[in-house]
Amino acid sequence: PKKEQAHSSSSQQQQHQQQPQRQKPSSLGSRLLGHLPETSPPRALSSLRSEAHPAIASLGLRYAAGTVDGSNRRCVAMLVALKLMVADYSCPADAAVGRDLDKKLKAAVQYLVDRRPHAVAMGAAVKHLRGVVSRFGPDISEKEAKRLFFESVDGYVQEKIVFPGRLVGDHGASKIKDGDVVATFAGGGDAVESVFRAAKRRGLRFKVVVVDERHRAKGRALLSVLHDLQVPAIYVHLRAVNFALRSSVSAVFLGADAVYSNGAVLADAGTAAVAMTASDLKVPVLFCAESYKFHANVRLDSLAWNERVTPAPEGGGEKKHTSLDLNSLHLRFDVTPPRFVTAVITEHGLIPPTSSAVLVRELELGASGPQGSTLSG
Repeated sequence: PKKEQAHSSSSQQQQHQQQPQRQKPSSLGSRLLGHLPETSPPRALSSLRSEAHPAIASLGLRYAAGTVDGSNRRCVAMLVALKLMVADYSCPADAAVGRDLDKKLKAAVQYLVDRRPHAVAMGAAVKHLRGVVSRFGPDISEKEAKRLFFESVDGYVQEKIVFPGRLVGDHGASKIKDGDVVATFAGGGDAVESVFRAAKRRGLRFKVVVVDERHRAKGRALLSVLHDLQVPAIYVHLRAVNFALRSSVSAVFLGADAVYSNGAVLADAGTAAVAMTASDLKVPVLFCAESYKFHANVRLDSLAWNERVTPAPEGGGEKKHTSLDLNSLHLRFDVTPPRFVTAVITEHGLIPPTSSAVLVRELELGASGPQGSTLSG
């Protein structure tokens, strides 16, 4: 019996040693959103040690810090940084310009993606530029390659961002009448701002209700723009959106980071709440987006792809710890289902969300060649 007891005790000790130590259970947010990338401040030392071009490294720091935000602004900043990189580019003597430059572009883009995931619009711009470089002949000179690259970047900015933004503003302003009260959320981006500028140029008198969320408070920048335009504005928190939209609001203009082929719209977190509230109150919901933000993918929710954001403590103070050790975690974007979207304002006019797939197809046909596309500016 003593031998059996000694054997059982030794076996229990071995099992206890073999069992892994229990780790502290992770938070609920980490378990649910652990697959999503988190935007956090970059490490200066790692950025300095990187082999990226100084313009690319600097932009990566600003991406991660959040000082460059918004699809259009991030895209333009990326294109400008790539131009600076190509301006300093020198092709090795034993390499073809097109292939070597494409490798440099791929590495630079990947560096930026590691700092913060690309927006849909930025992916379209990168695809366009790499397509231009892939068409370089084997005998093209470095000087000629740079000239064609710079022309392609400048043309893309004007044809896909600047000029379409003005048309979106004009089409959106046509939906505002004299004396209207319109609403937007979190600034709305460049497209919504262009709508208000175009309406002001037409001499319309209108009022804007700016609904905002407290963590990033992007609507405050729009308030400054409206103040400069001498447009009356009301600033309310997202929690008061139901009350704000009941006050004679005629339409809601919202910005978009991406529009998918099933009609769903990706935008700043909180946009879906505003759109659903407005739809429930029978207020038209108009999303403003240039056509280069349309994508062939399908989105059904905000969890398959998104960005996690750990906001800074309120008031700039230190993080407050409680007995529950709670962590604040937020999603950067949300997805608005197509049934809550009245129309999407593009440079081609107003389209229903159900026609998003048609526009994506026409854009793909237009990019592949002049035949087949029926889009008209």
